[in-house]
Amino acid sequence: MTAGADDLWRPASGCGPGCLPAPGEVPAVGVARRAGRLLAGAGLLLLGTGLAVLLPVLPERDGQAAVRAWARGTLRAFGVRLAVRGRPPRRRALLVANHVSWLDVLVVLAVAPARLVAKREVRSWPLVGLLAGAAGTVFVD
Repeated sequence: MTAGADDLWRPASGCGPGCLPAPGEVPAVGVARRAGRLLAGAGLLLLGTGLAVLLPVLPERDGQAAVRAWARGTLRAFGVRLAVRGRPPRRRALLVANHVSWLDVLVVLAVAPARLVAKREVRSWPLVGLLAGAAGTVFVD
């Protein structure tokens, strides 16, 4: 199947089935790398809390750039490599995407300025609610 214009936002991997481990095989990740990712992820979550405090006083453009940089850094801290193909719309656009994991939210934030929509319960989640609210998330019932 060839990729068409409709596939711009569809996740894809250039890897294919050959990159997957054999059944029963578990990829080895060293203790040092796991500890480093955990510390980096925790540090970026704390940095995100500081960013949440600063966002209301930053100019909108600077705030959006800070959120994108924070999302990229957080993805990288957890070992996610982001490859962007194509370019985001130059004007305002509506992107409807049902995400599969919490990483998808960071990917959308890392690519372009975005306001997300979340169920209202997210606002009350520890730390995540604070970060989502500061990033301009619209909470709905």
